[in-house]
Amino acid sequence: VDLPGAPFSAANGCETDPTWAPLVILVPLVLGLDRCVNPRYVTGIVRMLGLPQSVGILGGKPCASLYFVGAQDEELFYLDPHTVQVAVPLEQIWGCAQTGSPESGPFPTETYHCQSVLHMNARELDPSMVLGFYCRTRADFDSLCLELELLATRAGSTPILTVAPGPPPWDSDSDA
Repeated sequence: VDLPGAPFSAANGCETDPTWAPLVILVPLVLGLDRCVNPRYVTGIVRMLGLPQSVGILGGKPCASLYFVGAQDEELFYLDPHTVQVAVPLEQIWGCAQTGSPESGPFPTETYHCQSVLHMNARELDPSMVLGFYCRTRADFDSLCLELELLATRAGSTPILTVAPGPPPWDSDSDA
């Protein structure tokens, strides 16, 4: 079902390039060898969560998986995917499933909210994580590449990730 008001809806597409399709980028990383992330990467992690194309970070603390959605200073805000919520029946949201027409009455939104804001210091983050990005248009992708290049430049000798216009020019006969 394509929901016209949703951010991922085809109705929101303004892309005129027929060769482009919306893109989800998942980047698995290990940012350190200790129990917690190497402190050199903390600023970069916080900045990546602030990018418009960021859909969050899959990671956690040692022995706890979490989904990070934002940051303030070095505090990361997260959702715990292990928290069980009551589902809202689609019939209450959209009425008749065949027509997709909204029902006239309100539906319960309690399950869309947390009882408290969950947060932790970025320095306590487990070093294994997956960065997520969503680029609806080619312009979104180009902007993401530019922002990632800027973040890598600011990070100096310890960038979280780098972007290149193509694969490295490795010689197939070399031992590289």
